[in-house]
Amino acid sequence: MCSVLGILTPDMTHDLHLMRKVRNKFAHELRDTSFKSTDPPIADWNNSLKMQFDLGDKIRDAMGSEDRYRFLSCMTANTFGLIAVVMRNLIASQYLTQYADEIAEKTKVTLKGIKPAEVA
Repeated sequence: MCSVLGILTPDMTHDLHLMRKVRNKFAHELRDTSFKSTDPPIADWNNSLKMQFDLGDKIRDAMGSEDRYRFLSCMTANTFGLIAVVMRNLIASQYLTQYADEIAEKTKVTLKGIKPAEVA
């Protein structure tokens, strides 16, 4: 829904679907599962992730594998992206609420059921 409404970027939508698939594979697979290339669906999904955030060498070393680091950096990038989307929408919502009468008067449109100041 967020993708259709244009709230999420195409890269965010792509990565969130892949991260969901990876998460479900780890959560519901009864056999030993890993990011290694010997587990084709997970390795392919992980290698297809588009958004990355550099977490630094200490985190990279702590992850123990480049594949785990790639997944974590993508999760971080998307988390920051989602926070930015939420903040942007909160600010826009506050602006619209604060200036609803003025915007409605100028555009001759009623916003959120609020009538222009002259009519109210």
